[in-house]
Amino acid sequence: MQGKAISIHEEEEGEALLCQKYETGKMKKSLNVEEWVGSAIAPSLIKLNKKILNEEEIAEWYFQNLPSSARRNDGRIREGYLKAYKDPLRGGWGIEGYDLTDLEAEPELRTFKADHPRIGKDGKEIKYDAPKNSQANPILPRVSYVIARMLHRV
Repeated sequence: MQGKAISIHEEEEGEALLCQKYETGKMKKSLNVEEWVGSAIAPSLIKLNKKILNEEEIAEWYFQNLPSSARRNDGRIREGYLKAYKDPLRGGWGIEGYDLTDLEAEPELRTFKADHPRIGKDGKEIKYDAPKNSQANPILPRVSYVIARMLHRV
């Protein structure tokens, strides 16, 4: 099912409305976006790409690249992995984006920021995390038509 086509003017008004909602606190409260807007990220980018994750979604994402030996016969992740990742599994948010090698595919989770991050080997919190045994990839976020137009002008 396709959505209703909107005019450039309607989208610009929508972008302005998102900014206004943020400033009045409605969006800030519902999406917990202070850090994002403080980093000068447009509210529409936040709305299009940020995803609040539950424990099951986080575990599925973190452990997607584990070898079969990391799972028990019933398919469950072994306790050692669950223990090592117990704090991040308590919740957080992720950023969705497109895969550079397949731009036709739906956006997928690209990075994760845990509410309770795990600690790296250097003793520092891992602010933005990636799945176990994965390589870092660029994040190609969804963008609104208004932002795409601005990028095209640059």
